Amino acid sequence: MEYKSLSAYEKLKQIQKINFCRAERHNVAVYLSALRRNDKRTIDEYESFGDTPRQLLMNKREYERHLLFGFTKIAFNEYGWLANPDFLEREEIEFPHRDGWAVSNYITLGKGLNGKWTYGMRYSYSTGGYGYGLNVWGKLFDNRKDCLKAALSERLPEIGTLLFSPKQDFPDAWSLMDASNTTMDFELKTENLPFFLRGQSGVRVNSVYALISVKKGGEPSRGITFNMMKGSDTLINMGMTKVEQDGDVVLFKADSAATANILSVGNDWQLTLTTTNNNDNLDVSQIEEIIVGFTLVVP
Repeated sequence: MEYKSLSAYEKLKQIQKINFCRAERHNVAVYLSALRRNDKRTIDEYESFGDTPRQLLMNKREYERHLLFGFTKIAFNEYGWLANPDFLEREEIEFPHRDGWAVSNYITLGKGLNGKWTYGMRYSYSTGGYGYGLNVWGKLFDNRKDCLKAALSERLPEIGTLLFSPKQDFPDAWSLMDASNTTMDFELKTENLPFFLRGQSGVRVNSVYALISVKKGGEPSRGITFNMMKGSDTLINMGMTKVEQDGDVVLFKADSAATANILSVGNDWQLTLTTTNNNDNLDVSQIEEIIVGFTLVVP
């Protein structure tokens, strides 16, 4: 028998099997009260949003968010869920990571039928990221300016990260390293920086993170010492410890606060990898990948 054809008692029994979250409990309470009082108007309103208690309650709650943006149309997709409304003046503001790369960092703005604005965003750190689309669950703003300002203030602290791979981003310098030479001199250029850092002055490196994967059997017995310098200033000098073995590679990881902390481009960058045990040798040809991350303070 279809849910809507059940008695009030049978509907109550079905609803009791569902574990609703706190944010959903208000709508559940209204619907349960209507069932107990046989409030046909409220029952019909709620049950017009779906064929199961879970679906109709979620759709009804979402529709209430639609109304905050002036969207009154009720339409369902092929699966019976409330269809997403079309925001007006939709605008995508991109933050390219590097010239010529696919853009995976952007903010999306949109306006409801009643003039209320909201935003969605997406950003990637190469090895991770975060995001959510433009939808009715976003924060409400009276105008585009306030909406964009809030979006940028949420996004900018999160993009205070610079990730790069010395092996992949500076292959010529990396190729000069071998078992007898584990120091790499390289040039950090403007194009190596994410878009949001270019032209910025006074950017400081707060901490450094490093992850190195070494072929199984080629790893040092104890650990790796990671040293990075900018000119004569030591940015970081930290010991990396073995954290896990993943298939045919062994992973070493470390993070620490930076010593010298001004980030700037130039050809006087230097990376040195040594072993924490003098009896060990580190053959860089055994390194599968190396990822370096700077957490930054952007003025």
